[in-house]
Amino acid sequence: MSADGIVGPKTKQQIAIAIGTEAVPEEVAPPYEPEETLTEKNLSYGHTGDRVIELQQLLKDHGYYDGAMTGVFGQATERAVRALQSENGLAVDGIAGPDTMNWLQGNGAVDPDFTYGIGDTGSVVQNIQLYLRDLGYLEEYATGEFDETTKDALQAFQRANNLEATGVADKATIARLEDVHVLPGEAEEPTPERPDVEERQELIYLASTLVGTPFVFGGATPDGFDASGFVYYVYSQNGQLIPRTIRDQYEASRSVERQNVGDLVFFDTSGGPTYVGMYVGNQTFVHASQSQGVTVSSLEQGYWNERFIEARTMITK
Repeated sequence: MSADGIVGPKTKQQIAIAIGTEAVPEEVAPPYEPEETLTEKNLSYGHTGDRVIELQQLLKDHGYYDGAMTGVFGQATERAVRALQSENGLAVDGIAGPDTMNWLQGNGAVDPDFTYGIGDTGSVVQNIQLYLRDLGYLEEYATGEFDETTKDALQAFQRANNLEATGVADKATIARLEDVHVLPGEAEEPTPERPDVEERQELIYLASTLVGTPFVFGGATPDGFDASGFVYYVYSQNGQLIPRTIRDQYEASRSVERQNVGDLVFFDTSGGPTYVGMYVGNQTFVHASQSQGVTVSSLEQGYWNERFIEARTMITK
């Protein structure tokens, strides 16, 4: 790489590799839309979570992926899937569906009764939580993380519907959720919270495409960001105008008991709320670091854990 002093695509890619994330996309693809049904098992561009990490590891094991295990299905992951499909006589669509997963898992049969339980994450889990909430088994709760609260709610639903109360969303449980979610005589339309789910997914998708962008003091464009300029830009590109400074963002947002994807996380680095990032799930957040540019970090890492104040949301739906 020539030393021209310009942060171009190749430089951004090297930055991303150095900080353990996927290569920076050269263009922004259409926003990811969550699954239409709970039984959707394909993984495609925009998905996030543990299942994506498992996919990336399988691709790496077979020599098709050399990036980090980010849990974000970005362009690097899609290119790896397409390469595998092209070289092995599979339909080249960049989607990790049953045929692709069969090949990755040794051409063996994949269990058709895919289940979701403790530790699983993603939009399918979030949809399960939305269905349980609409049916009265959960209160205001749709994080996309399958935890003990979700398990308890699912067990209550299973008992009420004469299903084995395992607390695991198996094929029969998911089918029953879909059956009873739309009541007889009601139109089949998205739940009231679906726009909220889509908005949050679009926010973290756009944020993930900016990983590797350099830090620029006062920056609020893809040429460079500071901490508050980064979240300001992501929200504005999603049609929501929020304050520009960290303190104003803190004051304009409202506190939440449990962070959800797309919420803001605030830190005390020099007295009060003086640093901000965006929560992307699995106890991680994306932010514009002065030393690394836009990167993904863990809330459980010592530096951030010690300085964490709280999570707050700008999403009003």
